[in-house]
Amino acid sequence: MTGIIILNWNGWEDTIACLKSLYQIEKGDFFIVLVDNGSINDSVDHLSAWLKDEDKKHYILGQGETLDVNLQNKDCILYCLKENYGFAKGNNYAIDLARKYSPDYLLLLNNDTEVEADFLWQLETFIQANEEYKVLTPMIRYFYDKNKIWNCGGKLIFGLRKYYYGDDLASSIKEENFIPISLITGCAFFFPIDLIENEKLFTEKYFFGEEDFDFSLRMQERGVKMACVLSSQIYHKVGASTAKVNNLSKIYIHYLDRYMDVKAHFSPLKFYIWKNIYYVYIILLLIRRGFSIKKIACFIKLLSKNHKIMDGVSQEYFSYVISHNIEDIE
Repeated sequence: MTGIIILNWNGWEDTIACLKSLYQIEKGDFFIVLVDNGSINDSVDHLSAWLKDEDKKHYILGQGETLDVNLQNKDCILYCLKENYGFAKGNNYAIDLARKYSPDYLLLLNNDTEVEADFLWQLETFIQANEEYKVLTPMIRYFYDKNKIWNCGGKLIFGLRKYYYGDDLASSIKEENFIPISLITGCAFFFPIDLIENEKLFTEKYFFGEEDFDFSLRMQERGVKMACVLSSQIYHKVGASTAKVNNLSKIYIHYLDRYMDVKAHFSPLKFYIWKNIYYVYIILLLIRRGFSIKKIACFIKLLSKNHKIMDGVSQEYFSYVISHNIEDIE
C-alpha cells in the first residue's frame, strides 16, 4: 500500500480538487495523510465537511495524536498541525505519521495537482520491475495547457539544475518508457519506505524552498538512482507563462538558500569556484530583470556576507526578509 501525503496551507479548494482526482484512481491501494499546515483560513472546516459529505472514511487528528487502527484502501487522515511549519517540516511531520501504518511506499503530492487514474499503478509497476530505481516522479504537465510539460525531473550539473522537457510539448519526448534523472521537484515524488529509515526526508534548515534541491544532492551523493516514469502523468496548476518572481527580497532568499546548500555539499575549493561563477550569473540575471546597480550591489554584498555566517533560514528570518526592502535587510 502507498501512503499519499498532501500538504495544505490555506488552499482547500485546490486540495479538494486534488482529492477528487485521487479518489478516482482505478488501480493501486493507498491511504491519504492530508496535512493542514496551520492554515489561517477555514481550510480544516471545508476539508472535513467535504470528506463527510462525500462519505469518505476519514479520521481527524491533532498534532502528536495517532490512531490504533489498520488503515484500509482510500482511508484518509486529516492531520491538523498547530502552525505553519513550512514545506519541509510539514511533510516530515506527515511522513512520521504515515510510517506508523506500515506503507510499502510513500508519495508526496502538491495540493494543486490533479492526477490520471492510473498514475499510481504506473509508478508501483515500474519500481517493482526496476528495483534499482529508488525515487520516481511522474511526468508533470501544466494543468491549464495539458499538452505542455512542466517538467520530467532533471539533472544536476555542478550545483546547477536543468529540467527535462520544461515547457516543451508532450509529443516532443524522445524516450519511450522513462528518463533517468538526478533532480526531482517536491511537486510529486514516490519512493519505498526504507529509503529514509534513519533520517528525515527533507532538511529543515530552509523554511521555504530548496528542500528538493538538497534532497537531490543527497541522493546523488548516496548513488541513489531516480527516474521520471513517462506513463505516469499528473497536472500541476501553474501557468505556462507565469511571470518570474521579481521581488528582490524573495530572490535573495532563494539564492541565500542555494549558496548555503551548495556550500554544505561541495568541497571548499569546488564551492569557491562555483560561488564566483554564480555571482556573475546572478548579476546578469538581476540586470535583465531591471534592477538598479545600487540594488544589485546591495544584494551581492548581503548574499556574500550571510551565506558565510548562516547555515539555514528560519521562519523568523524568512518573514523578516520578505517584509523589508533589500537595502534594509541585515
